[in-house]
Amino acid sequence: MSFSCSDQVILTVVNEWPPRPWSVKRSPSSLAHQLPGDAGCVSGTAGVSRAASLAAQTAPEASLERLVLLVDYLAAWKLLPNVSAWVLRTVERGCRQFGTPPLPFKGVFPTLVGPEQGLVMKQEEDTLLRKEAIEVVPPHDRESGFNSRYFIVPKKDSILHPILDLRQLNRSVMRLKFRMLTVSQVVSQIRPEDWFVTIDLKDMYFHVSILPQHRKFLKFAFRGEAYQYRVLPFGLALSPRTFTKCVDAALAPLRLLGIRILNYIDDWLILAQSEHMT
Repeated sequence: MSFSCSDQVILTVVNEWPPRPWSVKRSPSSLAHQLPGDAGCVSGTAGVSRAASLAAQTAPEASLERLVLLVDYLAAWKLLPNVSAWVLRTVERGCRQFGTPPLPFKGVFPTLVGPEQGLVMKQEEDTLLRKEAIEVVPPHDRESGFNSRYFIVPKKDSILHPILDLRQLNRSVMRLKFRMLTVSQVVSQIRPEDWFVTIDLKDMYFHVSILPQHRKFLKFAFRGEAYQYRVLPFGLALSPRTFTKCVDAALAPLRLLGIRILNYIDDWLILAQSEHMT
């Protein structure tokens, strides 16, 4: 069984406790009104139950346009068991990028594309603005930071996709290693007669904020206007690690209950011994 769902799922993990069978039709805001009480929580997970109750009271209304950020649920994140200081700092303040001094400002380099590609780029710009993933560069940052270009690439579906070229910026970001899920780890979790559910997250990086003073290094210009990212962009070298660390913290309580859930960036796999449990 496979679901392709919206990017609200990670918020649902923090917002609902104990876990229920997954439904891609329920938003975190609707789940907040269906939370069970503390009964049924195993020893050591009471903090998560309190986090769920608190999230139910403070959860912002989900919108099809505006992104819901992890920081919107900060109070609930703070009650997760064994959550690291790094995760809490990243959720609350935003991702820090640089391991060496950032590249100096070299001026604004506009994204130049043809007519067909220009339509694709304009749609991307409008979508990112509606989601509040980007913002117009404030006047005091127009002559600082770093500017990258967008380029348009055709994907397998023959649709043109805009990609922010962050290769130069990535030379300055921190080089941090982390462990990705491996095939052998997946195989080791499979039991005879298992049922599977796969979840594909959309816009997953956009839930993590960028440290405000670092946003000026994620700028691009198009049609006479300069923009900067407010959230983790695709193409930033630190995005996979940052997102995975936050997801691991959110999923840890489920694993403490014996729920088998594996995550590889935006692809999740849930395993259970019956269709009902999945």
